[in-house]
Amino acid sequence: MGGSGPGPQHLLPEVDEEIESWSQAHGSVIAEHGLAPLLEAARGVVAAADAEIAQLGGFVLAHGDLCSTNILWDGSDEVTGAPRVQYIDFEWAQGDDPARDLANLGGAVHGGPWYVPLTEEQVDEFVRAYVRARGEHGDVPDSASDVASLRHRMRAWTAYERSAMLVHVASRASTRASHRRVLPMLRGTLAEELGVDD
Repeated sequence: MGGSGPGPQHLLPEVDEEIESWSQAHGSVIAEHGLAPLLEAARGVVAAADAEIAQLGGFVLAHGDLCSTNILWDGSDEVTGAPRVQYIDFEWAQGDDPARDLANLGGAVHGGPWYVPLTEEQVDEFVRAYVRARGEHGDVPDSASDVASLRHRMRAWTAYERSAMLVHVASRASTRASHRRVLPMLRGTLAEELGVDD
């Protein structure tokens, strides 16, 4: 995330680089599907949270790509009966903002198998449950304990990550039926979240 050494870790420069890269690699797709206003609005959401992300005093060990397709349920615990959760695909694991993993799981912006559709109330309870669970295991950095800050940063991560997925899906929609089916839902839910007329 935005920086190679100690000091503030800004997200906005990374987003700017990615948007430029998407424009170069997929400019015609972005134009065809009218994605430029969404990318601009997503950048604005990231910009609004960038200072908050940069001032985080501590990161957590984050999965980095904790979407629903990277979580497996393997039977149930013999004592509690709760499902045993297994995580896969750790290629992007690193010290990071915990809001990134929380945002990647799902929420109002969804489409395809990657994201769990959640209402605002469900997201709020999910974040509060995360904060409670983290507190049961000793000291927790502020980055993982402030619900309001987590929610604000989650919005920035959602804008960034779902924009990246939207460009990815749009770039493959002409050759993959599954991506053609996902595109309208992902585009529509992202547009609604960002306040962009769809």
